[in-house]
Amino acid sequence: AAGLCAARALADARGDGAVLTFDMGGTSTDCALLPKGELPLMPMTVGGIPLLPRGMPMQTVGTGGGSFAWRDAAGGLQIGPDSAGADPGPACYGRGGTRATITDAHLVAGRLHPEFFLGGGFALHADRARAALQELEARPEAALEIATAGMERALRRVSLGDGWDPRTLTLYSFGGAGGLHACWLAARMGIPRVVVPPLPGAFCALGLLAAPPRRTMSQSVNAPVPRTTAERKAWFAPLLERARAELRDDGIPASKMRARCVLELRGAGQDAVFALPDGPDPIGRFHAEHRRRFGYARPESEVLLVAARVQVDGPATQPFLASRMRRTRPTALLRAPVLMPEDARTRAHPVPWFRREELQPGARLSGPAMIGEYSGTTVLPGAWKAEVDRFGALVLLRG
Repeated sequence: AAGLCAARALADARGDGAVLTFDMGGTSTDCALLPKGELPLMPMTVGGIPLLPRGMPMQTVGTGGGSFAWRDAAGGLQIGPDSAGADPGPACYGRGGTRATITDAHLVAGRLHPEFFLGGGFALHADRARAALQELEARPEAALEIATAGMERALRRVSLGDGWDPRTLTLYSFGGAGGLHACWLAARMGIPRVVVPPLPGAFCALGLLAAPPRRTMSQSVNAPVPRTTAERKAWFAPLLERARAELRDDGIPASKMRARCVLELRGAGQDAVFALPDGPDPIGRFHAEHRRRFGYARPESEVLLVAARVQVDGPATQPFLASRMRRTRPTALLRAPVLMPEDARTRAHPVPWFRREELQPGARLSGPAMIGEYSGTTVLPGAWKAEVDRFGALVLLRG
C-alpha cells in the first residue's frame, strides 16, 4: 500500500494518468491499477474470504526473488509460494540455502552482477546457484518463464479483468526485483512504456513519507440507493464530522483537510461492489461503470447502497522534485554475458552494464543493456530504449 502511495505521487509529478503498478520483492509480487486522482479503497478478500476493512485494490502472487523453484507430483516445474526469505536466502547468498530460487536463476542467466548487487558489498556465489538448478534439473530460463507467466496473470486481472486496456497504460515497476521482469511483462501485454522510479528497492518506504494523514469512516446501509442529495448527506454528515474531529486532534487544521464521499454500490443479486464518488445520478453512473467493466449493463435491475464511506485527508508531501535535463550518452562500466529475455532459448551474449547512480537526468541508453544499482537491477531488452527523466526515473520505451 505504501508503494502505491509513492507510485501515485510520482505519476502525478510526471503528469501520468492511470497506471499499472508492479512491485516485486523477495517473497511476493503485488499488482494494482491506480486511476488518476485519489487512491481507491476497495472491499478486500483474502483466500476468498471477504474482510470488513477496505484496502488498496491489489492482486498478490507468491512469486518473489526468494521464491523456490520445485517439481510437482507430475514432474512439472513450479515457482513459489514458499520462499527462502532472507535467512538462509537463495543458494547464491552462501548462507546455507541449497534450493534454487528466482534470484539464483537470474544470477546463472547473467542478469545479476556481483559488482552492482548491494553496491558490490554482498558476495554472490554463481557456482552454488548453478548447482541448485542442476539438482532440480531445471534451466534458468525455464524457471524465469514460469515466474513471469504467473505475474502476467496478476497484471491482467487488475487491468483487463477490470475493463482496462493495458496498451493505454504505463507500467510502474519497483521492488528490488521488479526491474528484472518489467520490460518482459510489458512486451507480453502490449504495454508501451515502463517507469522504474528512483531507489526502486526502497520505493515503498518513500511512499510512507508521501502518504497523507487519513481517516476513513464507513456505515453499512444495504438498502436501495437514496435518490436525493439530502438523503445521502444524512448518511455522510456524521461520518465526516467524526473523521475531521480525529484529524483535528492530530493537529491538522480544517483548512488543510480534503474530504471525499464514496458510495459503495452493487446490483441486486450480485457481489461485485463499485466504489463511486458521491454525485448526481449515482444509479446511472453505476450502470455506466458496470458496462465499462463487464461489457453489459441491466438498467432495469435494482441498485443497492452497500455502504456510505468518507475519506478525509490531511496535506500530502510531494517527494519528487524536478531536475535539469542534460542529454548524454553514458559509457558502460563493463560487458558481461547475459541471457536476455529475447535470447532465452539460444545463448548468452556480451551486454554492457551501466551503474544507475551515475545516470543523470537526460541520459539515454539503447538495449540490450543492464542497469545495476544498489537496490535493484533493470533489464533493458534489445528492442527497448531508456531515458532518465527530470525526476530521476528510468523511462523505458518499446521500439
